[in-house]
Amino acid sequence: MKISDITQTTNLPHGVPNLVYGDFLIFMLASEAYAINIKSVRELRGEVSLTQIAGSPDYVRGVASLRGSVIPFVDLCHCFKLAGDSTPRTAIILDTEQGPMGLLAGQIHEVVQIMRADVLPFACKTDTQHILGLVTMQDRLVTILDLNTLLASLEYEKCYQTAGLLN
Repeated sequence: MKISDITQTTNLPHGVPNLVYGDFLIFMLASEAYAINIKSVRELRGEVSLTQIAGSPDYVRGVASLRGSVIPFVDLCHCFKLAGDSTPRTAIILDTEQGPMGLLAGQIHEVVQIMRADVLPFACKTDTQHILGLVTMQDRLVTILDLNTLLASLEYEKCYQTAGLLN
């Protein structure tokens, strides 16, 4: 299933899109917890050996060949300007409209079901349209990401172009 298949939004009370209901993968970036809809995840892998590509955007750590496909990998800690221990330990492979893409994350925690009623709306004047909301889990706030908006803001087609995967 492609990311675009699951991000059709319907405005619900508090402006929370319809997408924010279901199973979400919880992972760490630096010391912060994030969640993405599990439907967009193809697979999880341990550390991957990346080849850097000259001229690629700063947030693209490199590419790797996995299962016969060359996949660009995005460093979310760099995208979000997070400090602290940002050493990626896990690769999250996504299905996108352009093809598979990797996100570099810290530790993977779990897959949990998030109910719409548990999502706290997030309104901020800064550039945070990629955040769908927040949810409290085990006394910790977890940021729920909208992958479509996030990838669009990164102009993720550039990841594929610099890797020679698009014309």
